[in-house]
Amino acid sequence: MKFRALTCFKCTLFLVLLFFFFGACQNKEKRKEDEVDHSAELQPKSVRHEADIYYYVAVVNDLRIRNAPGKTGNVVGKVSSGDLLIGRNEKSPEKYHANFRDIPYFEPYLQINQVRDEKIDGWIFAGGVQLVYRDQQILDRTEGLSRFTRFIGSLDPKSIEAGEHIYAYLQEFASDFQTSADVDAAYIMTDRFLQLQTRSLWSYTEELNWSDDDMRKVYEHTFSMDKNSITSQLDKSGFRLETSEGLIYPIVNSKKVKNSMPGRLSPAMQSFIKLKEIEEDSPPLADAAIRIDLSEVSERAIAWERFTNQHPNFVLLDVSNDKFKEYLQFLLVGSSNTMAFDYDTKEIYQHVKEAWDHVLTHFPNSNLAKHIEKANEVLEQNHGIKTEAYDAFIRKSLQ
Repeated sequence: MKFRALTCFKCTLFLVLLFFFFGACQNKEKRKEDEVDHSAELQPKSVRHEADIYYYVAVVNDLRIRNAPGKTGNVVGKVSSGDLLIGRNEKSPEKYHANFRDIPYFEPYLQINQVRDEKIDGWIFAGGVQLVYRDQQILDRTEGLSRFTRFIGSLDPKSIEAGEHIYAYLQEFASDFQTSADVDAAYIMTDRFLQLQTRSLWSYTEELNWSDDDMRKVYEHTFSMDKNSITSQLDKSGFRLETSEGLIYPIVNSKKVKNSMPGRLSPAMQSFIKLKEIEEDSPPLADAAIRIDLSEVSERAIAWERFTNQHPNFVLLDVSNDKFKEYLQFLLVGSSNTMAFDYDTKEIYQHVKEAWDHVLTHFPNSNLAKHIEKANEVLEQNHGIKTEAYDAFIRKSLQ
């Protein structure tokens, strides 16, 4: 009743005051939001184990075990495709060249402690094995994965139907993959084969006559894979198309591979694949130029950092670390055709500096911000000019 008794003037005054009150509250909330440390969500959810057990599967036959890293080490044994090896991720400081099935590798040697159920101390070339498990008690269920590895080894990497054969195998022998860790291992082995296969399949796309409209649709990711028998088969085998330097070529379609697995992937692997799908839908590079905004570059770097912190024992942790470094390089150096510094003056471009400031403001406690802070420090010591000191800092950051 008292409210009804207010005069029109008082009512108007009340509404005006109310408007300014809520406006002030909203501004206060906005200022509070701007000051929030968004990097709190980057903190690890679990603790990384120092004594991890790493399970590898050999992907080639007659892979030598040596008593020391490198080809000068004495051969103390051999493993066959599908054999399970156990180690603790001890790597040689140097990398070495080798070729398997006409594919060049430049990898370190890995120290191993066990092959199948036999204890052995030795070193094995990393390019001949694939990490498939970490911290898993899986010795009683490895035969299914070994059979699958041998099956993959029997496939012709130059065959456009190979991927489709893999998916048929996984569905037929789904019972071999009992846990989400087993399904993760199946995904890892499938993705490895397809990634290595892509270059062998370029000959199929090179034989096709592509129109300018095809090129545009591939670039925009709107091309229909049903257009001809070749692209249709590529789609069935788990590939999609990408374009660069005037060429159209196949790349792995992570979503297709994920959906073809014989069971449910682990939450960590699902998150990992989701980040890969973002990059496949919108590749960061095209013709050696950065094709996404630097704000998106920083967001992706933070996403990979967040993933690494939340899943410190993830089986493909090295891959996620490499993805973070890739985006870190885009921010600190740029790319061949999108440099972060002026070629002549060696001064940082303003839009790059603004991208750095965005990270420092919104993710101040992130690892990405620490790298940018150090980059600023090195530049300030050299009057804002990119010098050899900055190049040395970059090499150290990306190693």
